[in-house]
Amino acid sequence: MSDSPEPADNSDEPTISEYPELTNVDDWSTHPDFTLQLMANFANRARAGLGLTLVLSGTVMSGVVVSVEDFYQWGSDRQTEDIDGSDDSQQKVRAMFAEAFFDTQVAEHRRARETGEITDPQRTRHIHLKDAKVFTPGQVHGIELGWTRVLLAHVNAWTVGTLN
Repeated sequence: MSDSPEPADNSDEPTISEYPELTNVDDWSTHPDFTLQLMANFANRARAGLGLTLVLSGTVMSGVVVSVEDFYQWGSDRQTEDIDGSDDSQQKVRAMFAEAFFDTQVAEHRRARETGEITDPQRTRHIHLKDAKVFTPGQVHGIELGWTRVLLAHVNAWTVGTLN
């Protein structure tokens, strides 16, 4: 007689077909605010926006809404601007980086805007700000971020206007 337990008999385990079919659910509290999606979508088409203040998990961010096209153009310009002390090889790498990550986005969004391509606002996942500042609790003056891309699903609250 052995002290080791008998191996488990797996015949009592249910098969996959015996499990109940589960219904998919959607947690609407994780969806972006539809009005913010509309504002971002409007800015993308009109290339104009207004000042907003956003609450993001314990921080406050404030800035002026800009189009995704303008945001990526800023990124491209930032990558390709002359930097003191950079040589030709560094400039070439920066130009390749700008082309790969920014210029293609600029071209795609410009094409969509110029052709009047309709974009479903519910597919808009980011809002873009210029002159953005972030404020943390107890901070009097904000930290200047400049141009910033914000995931709309992370916005807890918002109001019109900017903080100084």
